[in-house]
Amino acid sequence: MARRAFALETLARTYSSLAATIGVGLVLAAAVVAGLAPWAFSSLALRAEIAARIRDMTGLETVAQGTPVFAFLPRPHVGIDDVTFADPSGALRVRTRRLEGYLRVASLLVGRIEVTRVRLGRPELYIDTEGRPMPPHSAIGRAATAKSATPQASSTDQARLGAVELVDGTARIVNGTGGQEVLIEAINVVVDWPKVGNAARVDGHLGWNGETAAIDATIDRPVELIRGEPSGLDLRISAPAGKVAFDGLLESTPIARLSGRLTISAPSAPKLLALAGSSHLRAPFDALALSCDATISQLEAACTGLGLRIDDNELVGTLTLRAQGDRTALSGKLATSALSLHRVLASLPAAMGGDGQWSRAAFTLRPERVPDLDLRLAAARVEIGGLALVDTELSLRSGEGRIEVALPTAKASGGAVTGRAVLAVSDGEVGLRVQTTFEEIGLSTATRGSLGTWRIGGATTGSATLESKGSSMSELVRNLKGSVALALASGEFAGIDLDRAFRRLDRRPLSLSEEIHRGATAFESASFILDIGRGVAAVETGRLRTPAVDLSFGGTADLAERSLNLHAVATPGAAAQGTLAHENRKFRFDVAGSFDDPLFLPDVRSLIRRSGAAAPLLGRSPEAPAR
Repeated sequence: MARRAFALETLARTYSSLAATIGVGLVLAAAVVAGLAPWAFSSLALRAEIAARIRDMTGLETVAQGTPVFAFLPRPHVGIDDVTFADPSGALRVRTRRLEGYLRVASLLVGRIEVTRVRLGRPELYIDTEGRPMPPHSAIGRAATAKSATPQASSTDQARLGAVELVDGTARIVNGTGGQEVLIEAINVVVDWPKVGNAARVDGHLGWNGETAAIDATIDRPVELIRGEPSGLDLRISAPAGKVAFDGLLESTPIARLSGRLTISAPSAPKLLALAGSSHLRAPFDALALSCDATISQLEAACTGLGLRIDDNELVGTLTLRAQGDRTALSGKLATSALSLHRVLASLPAAMGGDGQWSRAAFTLRPERVPDLDLRLAAARVEIGGLALVDTELSLRSGEGRIEVALPTAKASGGAVTGRAVLAVSDGEVGLRVQTTFEEIGLSTATRGSLGTWRIGGATTGSATLESKGSSMSELVRNLKGSVALALASGEFAGIDLDRAFRRLDRRPLSLSEEIHRGATAFESASFILDIGRGVAAVETGRLRTPAVDLSFGGTADLAERSLNLHAVATPGAAAQGTLAHENRKFRFDVAGSFDDPLFLPDVRSLIRRSGAAAPLLGRSPEAPAR
């Protein structure tokens, strides 16, 4: 009996608690219904109430075409289709296919609507950065007119706002004065600004120039920006093309400006430039990493204390990126201990075609595609092909269809070199002009393999002036004109052993054409002048001297056809005077054929005459040497 009484008592208590809970719930529901009574059952009243709340917070006028629907579960919210928001000045317009406003329960109990979160489906935003979209009669507008650190500001900063979620939206941001326009698509972000005086956070994804980027930003005091004071900003943007991070200050007056620490990293610099909209800047490299103290405004971004890594090249200095109409100009001063230009050279159009001749492919560079650059570079070492420059100063200026590279000073292979090259780009063709002077440059590395197994080296001093124009590499070489003067000292001419040829000239003359190809000729000095016209270089006053041989040569080199037609006469040098110094000791030969495989062609008749066995075959009549 005691156990049964205890069970009945427990059941009675449970029913009593449940009844009390239901009773409290009914009282709360009744309170909510009582609070909602003025507008809960009228779509017009509900729509007007929602519009009034949005106007009180933001100052935006609301026009709703759809019928509001109120739902209490799972959270109290109002849904309206086809809603438009706009400020009186027209600086901000928002049209959304669907609005869902989530309401604060405590406010409903006293019959007042307070929106804590708004969800906009497929919104279309228009923003004019020159306008002021928040009227002074709104909560944000009243806070904007209050001076910082005053009782009025402290009061207005307590006004509640909330969160806005944009789902699959687009935004068109324009500058009413400058005319620039930016389109952002696929916006899926949440803007959470709980109170006027609190920090605001933006988190989500958006589409820009064909890529989806994740954005995470925190503005420490948005209300201070509205008042014209700076506010802290922490910004992170991540996309497949690269990552951007900024930590510093954001200012709104007199112009919008960022100042702080900027870091950028990108596995592909061309993709990052395309994402940034800098289509006129071409990047002949891949990986990019940058960190600097940056100042960024609408028309300019300046980096100081710059650390820049481009592929394997590390540079320091300053850079400025400036908007000029629909183009972007890059200027700056950089320094590095080592710089490799292999990738830059590889990005240039191929000089040779598949047939081994100069490429006939038309140049694709157009005046409007020439980037606006003004760069200065100081490098301890620069690698250009097989040539290494040290203590180098280099400048690059380009724009309006013109590219100019200047080398005021550089050292190379124990000597010095200066030069200047100008490329003028017009529709359909390019014009080229090159001027350079050099002193005691070691030429062996630069010419290695340029004539197949034939190559020349030595301490080289000289100058060159060249110019041409054409629509392809082949045409550019065919139209080449100018002059080249070279003097070499203490060098070597690989491919012919002239000293050995003279030693065997009397003993085995007929085998000379075969044996002369072995080895090389070490010379004391060599010089020649090239007069170039229409792609053909005429050799003037060519000389080469060794202790045993003096060589004079002339002829032509057809640069367009890549072929040689040179004639040479070798006579005994100073070391051979007395025993070899007479006319019969002259040795004549030609060098002819293609650049890739030139042929050595000796004067066969003179060699036969020197052969005791073969000389009678020519008879007694002297004949001119045949080539």
